[in-house]
Amino acid sequence: PSISLTAAIGSVSPQLSGLFEGPSRTWSYGGGLLAPIFTAGAIAGQVQAAEALQQQALENYRKSIQTAFAEVETGLVNARKLHDQLGAQARQTEALRR
Repeated sequence: PSISLTAAIGSVSPQLSGLFEGPSRTWSYGGGLLAPIFTAGAIAGQVQAAEALQQQALENYRKSIQTAFAEVETGLVNARKLHDQLGAQARQTEALRR
């Protein structure tokens, strides 16, 4: 939709000689609103396209979250394995020292 405002000022006189004298000034103003009435489904199509993009973005976000959780889980498992290996090596080193 579009909105427009207009204004005009001028002079009016029944005789040309009185055009710039006395109460011959006039003014007017107006406004308008223009919006499409029939768009052959274009607006509905744009809404559907925007909703589809929104759903796609949401799905991408969900996949990113799942990937992040999987990476954190993998990191925790690897950290636990390293901790266990260090403990085993420490016990083995201690046993060899005896």
